[in-house]
Amino acid sequence: MKLIIVTILTIYSISLFAIKWDDASDFSRFKRDKNNFILLYFNSPSCSACKAIDKKFKSSKVEKLLKDFKKIKITRATKEGRELTEEFNVTGYPSLYIVNGKDKRLLVKGAPHDLLRFLKQKLKPELRKIKNRPKEPVAPKVNMGNLRKSYEDISKFYLKQKKYKDAIIYLEKLKKLNNDDLFASYELGRSKYYIAKELKGKENRIKKIKLLQAAKGNLDDAILRSRGYLGNQELSLVKDEINKTIKNKK
Repeated sequence: MKLIIVTILTIYSISLFAIKWDDASDFSRFKRDKNNFILLYFNSPSCSACKAIDKKFKSSKVEKLLKDFKKIKITRATKEGRELTEEFNVTGYPSLYIVNGKDKRLLVKGAPHDLLRFLKQKLKPELRKIKNRPKEPVAPKVNMGNLRKSYEDISKFYLKQKKYKDAIIYLEKLKKLNNDDLFASYELGRSKYYIAKELKGKENRIKKIKLLQAAKGNLDDAILRSRGYLGNQELSLVKDEINKTIKNKK
């Protein structure tokens, strides 16, 4: 009976601490953020050494060591996986790479006997940078006793961080309070969101112009509703950016 309980607890602990791997399709998104340290694990289902290292990755100590890393498991089974395998010139499995922005380096080809010790040694520069990097600011919490102030503080926080999509969620809540100055914030936030989306450059030319026109419409509403609440300089800068971008698209 004791043996069964120990076995169940062992299985449970392995599943609890096992590393959650992201997909190869996430790599380009992770790479854009210079604060991300990405561990790439190239493997093959038919590779016996890969099966050995897979078991070592299930260690809770390894999982804890890598908790601040983006971890991607890559095979040639997907289009993105094949492209990354070729980009990194992977010639043997398993292969581990570390990527931070434009910097990339090979950690190992093959399965280290003591994976935890190996990673502690090899990842010293990255672990040091992670430990010393400034903590990302956290958005204010919602105070149910004063929703207006909470939504305003949170939306301003996200606007300052240029996380316009998150800002719009709370600006939308402010809009429902039917207040002119808050509605102006909402419209300005949407305007900035459309500009940011256009600048990503993924849409075609017609869609981009529509996005900018939507941004201009939201900005006009913001100016109309602001009544001095929003800074004239900020409104002017956004307006100039929209008009300049629309002009360049024509």
